Amino acid sequence: MFRPQACTLGYFGIVQQNTGEDWTDVALTLSTARPQLGGAAPQLTPWTVDLARPPPPAAVFGGVARTNDMPASMPRSKAVADVVELSAFEVTTAHARIEAGATSASFRIMTPATVLSDNSPQRVPITLAKLDAVPEYATVPKRMPAAYLTAKVQNTSESPLLAGDMNVFLDGTFVASSSLRTVMPGEKFDLELGADEGISVKHKRVNRFAENTGLTNSGRRVTYEYLITIQNNKRTAERIVVIDQVPISRHEKIVVKQL
Repeated sequence: MFRPQACTLGYFGIVQQNTGEDWTDVALTLSTARPQLGGAAPQLTPWTVDLARPPPPAAVFGGVARTNDMPASMPRSKAVADVVELSAFEVTTAHARIEAGATSASFRIMTPATVLSDNSPQRVPITLAKLDAVPEYATVPKRMPAAYLTAKVQNTSESPLLAGDMNVFLDGTFVASSSLRTVMPGEKFDLELGADEGISVKHKRVNRFAENTGLTNSGRRVTYEYLITIQNNKRTAERIVVIDQVPISRHEKIVVKQL
């Protein structure tokens, strides 16, 4: 795994329709507007406090349990990996003209697209952005003895990036599946690039010592000692953030001290 100083972000949109008519070589315009939210901000209703009541019993249909507020048949989402899978050679040029409005942005797809009327997802390229990246590693040895590479990136493009699934390639090799939150122009965000085998992480409990305390041995003290080892096997110096935890007492007679 190499040390990235820049990243290329290929941004795609997913279009599907079931109007009964196939769209052949049409000019598509995708918009970030959300008319379903309405034109005005919602109003608050009274916030009441009452005694807790048990939830309604679940009904069973064909061996599948569901509550009263769950539809009897919920459509299963199609596998997204087949739709948004991105190979390195596909990210070459930008394919959309971006137009910023007062409350939304529109993407005019420059390449004619064909969308069949079978509700199958069709991927259309929107934009290609080359962004500077600052690498940083993070590890949580207690949970996973591995160092995960993160790229600190700023969206210096003119277009917003909507939340969605993301496939990560390094040196043309697929390394991880991740997700991207909504990022506006000029906003900073993190790209999760997966675990790097070039950095070794070990977490071990080396000691546990218990003793009675107090004049009448009414108390008890337990001391734990942990050893976290980080070894950089790469040729470059790397910044690694090590995340660990200490217990939190929920009783006034229990005191936690970090030694």
